[in-house]
Amino acid sequence: MSRFAVDRLACVDVRALPLQLLLREEPRWRELPVAVVERDAPGGRVLWLNERARAKGILPGHTHAAALALADELVARPVAPHEIARGVALLGECLDGFSPRVEASADEPGLFWVDVGGLELFHPTLEAWASRVRAALLVLGFESTIAVGFRRQATYAAARAMVNARTWVCPTPEEELRWLARVPLARLDLEPATRDELAKLGVHTLGELARLPLGGLFARYGEAAARWQRVAVGALAGEFVPTELARPERVHTAFEHALTSVDAVVFAFEELARPVLSDLAARGRAVRSIALRLVLEGAAPKELALAAATPTLDLAEFRRLLVLRLERVALARGVERLELEFADAEARPEELSLFVERPKRDLAAAGRAIAAVRAAFGPDSVVCARLVERHLPEASFEWAPLERAFAPRPRPVTEARLVRRVFAAPLALPPRERHEGDGWLLAGSTRGPVKKLCGPYTLCGGWWKSEVRRDYYFAELAGSSGAASEASEAPAEPARPAGPAGLGAPSAAREPGGQRGRSGRGGEWLWVYYDHARRRWFWHGTVS
Repeated sequence: MSRFAVDRLACVDVRALPLQLLLREEPRWRELPVAVVERDAPGGRVLWLNERARAKGILPGHTHAAALALADELVARPVAPHEIARGVALLGECLDGFSPRVEASADEPGLFWVDVGGLELFHPTLEAWASRVRAALLVLGFESTIAVGFRRQATYAAARAMVNARTWVCPTPEEELRWLARVPLARLDLEPATRDELAKLGVHTLGELARLPLGGLFARYGEAAARWQRVAVGALAGEFVPTELARPERVHTAFEHALTSVDAVVFAFEELARPVLSDLAARGRAVRSIALRLVLEGAAPKELALAAATPTLDLAEFRRLLVLRLERVALARGVERLELEFADAEARPEELSLFVERPKRDLAAAGRAIAAVRAAFGPDSVVCARLVERHLPEASFEWAPLERAFAPRPRPVTEARLVRRVFAAPLALPPRERHEGDGWLLAGSTRGPVKKLCGPYTLCGGWWKSEVRRDYYFAELAGSSGAASEASEAPAEPARPAGPAGLGAPSAAREPGGQRGRSGRGGEWLWVYYDHARRRWFWHGTVS
């Protein structure tokens, strides 16, 4: 990270950010005593609390049970790390619009330093700049104090010491030192025991701390007290280190048919997360946590959080965490939409090297799986389709044993092409009158009548064995507005022949993405032919 010497520096303090996030989510709690606890258990410690809770005698460090004993109307809840990271990212994005260099505190969420040097060229005064930043944060729902000065720790102390005023701009370094002398020690990050010991000596402000002997202060009260004394006398300025603010990656997908099984949800999660991890790895970042939002059919959404022990690019680790979470969460309805939000962090070199060296598809593992299936179910249990030179479409491929797994080798194409998905055997259709008045119900009433026939495309031959003459057509269905949503999964009508998986289409004829033909919708195309020798119609496949 680059370090900068800056002329003017602002400290933006969104105090008790986790508490503000909680009240932002639950605004009706603002009139109650509220606390953020370490965990939702009697022994969980209070971390942040509002003034109403302080008025009841509750202090940070109290257990949840002790706090409830002091105020039975207290409402308390933990705030997950990914929610805090999301809040820090939101604040960082806002501040990024007011200065090109922003540093987020690594220790205190909601604390930022901003380089304001030269911003007078874009704003009438630095007071106007600070007021605009505070107004922008208020729009997002956050209260803040902003101190503009010359040194890092001095601006921090000023921001923490402000009670009634919300913005403060120091005109000179000398005025900054005079103002610092009045800052109470109770507003700074000193240990309570240290503050109490100094209070016994009559030391309550930074100015009084500055008059103590430095050597004895360090030996008796430690580094924190000595550091604040150096700040008070102007001997410690601190370095400004702008950081790359973490901006969460957000991706989502909707499903035509709701997912009802854990395996389907996990598979969709992996497909959605994999390209995000690749993009983060290319930028030298890793994933710290993933927030999931599962939108359910006719039910309230479920929100889950997956947090890794350390930032990682290992998708298998997050998959394991998701499976463990889903085993404890009852999904009352199917999942219609999946939303993911990634909180990232700087990746360790070993993580990046493992991600680059790890292939996306482990062919060796696939080979072991194939061998296990063949051993259990026989040598012909694992097959793949192979093109052969045959005259009829249904005979133009065969199923050959798959000896080993191999990487796909797609051919480059310049434009999208239609794909015909043929049935293993053509399905005979009921006799059709030549002059039907209201359209041909080729695939039954649930999928609508034929809207258009394109053809014929004649196939002739087979004189060496048995002569074949077929007239092929592409049939566009009009769809049926009143079709049931589950029509595509319905069994075949009694008058129609059933294929290997019913006339809802065999698995070989499924639409892309694993879903069957779109029932009850216009625009579906089927591939049919009329066999002159048999004098009847056949359904041979679908087109997509």
